[in-house]
Amino acid sequence: MTPAEQASILRSREAEATAAAQARTAEAQAREAEARAEEAEAELWRSRGTGAPLYWSSWGPGPSTWPTNPLDHGRFER
Repeated sequence: MTPAEQASILRSREAEATAAAQARTAEAQAREAEARAEEAEAELWRSRGTGAPLYWSSWGPGPSTWPTNPLDHGRFER
């Protein structure tokens, strides 16, 4: 192996290592951005009050997620 071939192989390996490190950094940044986006979405739901999502295409989650349940106020005693 000539010194030029050896230098070429070393440069190639260094370039691969640099590319792999950049890819790992980009993946970590993407995970962090996704976590921030999920936290922002959760904060948005919390700021809306009930914490329950809106169900526009169905009857919804039901009375268990309503802010107040009329059955808890003693109007319907047995």
